Amino acid sequence: MRRRDGRWRCAPVAPAGVPSLPALRAALWLACAAGLVSAQASSWAAVVREAESAGIRTGFVAVDAASGRELASHRASEAFLPASNQKLATTVAFLHRLGSDYRFRTGFRVRDGVLEVVGGGDPNWIRGTEQDPAALFAALAVRLRTAGVEQLRDVRLASGPFGGPSRPAGWPADQFHRTYSAPSGAVLLDQGCWTLRVERGGGSIDAAAELVAPVGGLQLRGSIRLTADRAAGARHGAAARDGWLELDGSFWERGEPREYRGAVDDAEAVFLRALRAGLLRGGLRFEPTAAPGDADLPAIETPLAPALRRVLAESSNIDAEQLLRVLGAETRGDGSFDGGAAAVRDALADLLGELPDGVRIVDGSGLSRDDRLTPQAICTILRAALRAPFADVWRAALARGGERDTTMSDRFRGSPLAARVQAKTGTLRDASALSGIVRVGDRDVAFAILMNWDRRRGGPHPRELQERLVAAIAR
Repeated sequence: MRRRDGRWRCAPVAPAGVPSLPALRAALWLACAAGLVSAQASSWAAVVREAESAGIRTGFVAVDAASGRELASHRASEAFLPASNQKLATTVAFLHRLGSDYRFRTGFRVRDGVLEVVGGGDPNWIRGTEQDPAALFAALAVRLRTAGVEQLRDVRLASGPFGGPSRPAGWPADQFHRTYSAPSGAVLLDQGCWTLRVERGGGSIDAAAELVAPVGGLQLRGSIRLTADRAAGARHGAAARDGWLELDGSFWERGEPREYRGAVDDAEAVFLRALRAGLLRGGLRFEPTAAPGDADLPAIETPLAPALRRVLAESSNIDAEQLLRVLGAETRGDGSFDGGAAAVRDALADLLGELPDGVRIVDGSGLSRDDRLTPQAICTILRAALRAPFADVWRAALARGGERDTTMSDRFRGSPLAARVQAKTGTLRDASALSGIVRVGDRDVAFAILMNWDRRRGGPHPRELQERLVAAIAR
């Protein structure tokens, strides 16, 4: 019942007869529930109105994860630029088809004295992890010598399903040197990126520069000069081209050592050069006249979990693209971006019944401006993930509010909601998204918030509005 001041109070309606105690309790619960839902609806609706009035087109839907009962909805069936919320679709499609126990596989075989690499799209060969490339190359050298191979004519990548461009359609070509635009391939080192360490302790003119990763994959060319001008000393850089990391600029002569990262130009070529260097360190020799011979070697396998965590918690674009291409290779025999996108669409159609109008899957990460998703589709994907056999693995990879070293580290900061929210962020120049799960009492509520806008208009930031929407449905 509503009081004159407009607020809700919970009280049973006076019955004609004398009700039983259970009937009174039921009436009381229904009245309270009605008041709660109405107040909640008013709160989230006010936030949506504020967003729309500021020129932020907002798609929002929240549902009870178990029953599917809709709790809030606005533009739920409209298509939006999803940014990195695309990664929710990619990971759930991958797990739906290939399972949480999937292992990436890189094969090796010697044919006519040449070491052939059978790439499986493994994204886990990363310096400083359990799959450190230096350790994996050393292990491969041991396997070769155990098989009686001491000399090789060359190394090459065997033809396979990972064809086509190294980046998806719609990616910004002027940003291909950035780490978030790294190229993918059948084989990959250090997430398709190089790491350079620069310090002042070089010669009297140049700073010292060292390629930290991928070791042996690139050679340094050029120099970074030392300068007494602190401002000028911040203007230096490097770019990968045709097997070289070209250095340029100046480094402050009193500056502290720093590491820089950028995208390589050809992930597969870098892998092969680093492999050759790693085998040389492992005691093998390369001779064009080496006696021909054949040998089959055990494959190197790595688990899915680290890559899944990087995609969902760290929002790694390259890992998402590798998952998309591996899915295409495994289910369609086509590891190109077109094949991977088709494989994701197939899996989503299986999960959703059919793809909603306006949904477009072009890449795995959401960096492409050609991607489109609807809030309703995302919520359905979330509910499917929570009910699937892989639910625990998928949920463990999704970051919580305030969790360090994730894209959620500064979300819901200082809010009691932080521990109750697990979500995937998404950010592009004119798109912002937050979708995931919030714990409300003893149940999960799945939500999807997609916002597209012109940030030049100013006004409230979408991130603030998103957190207020989650708070409204979590009351």
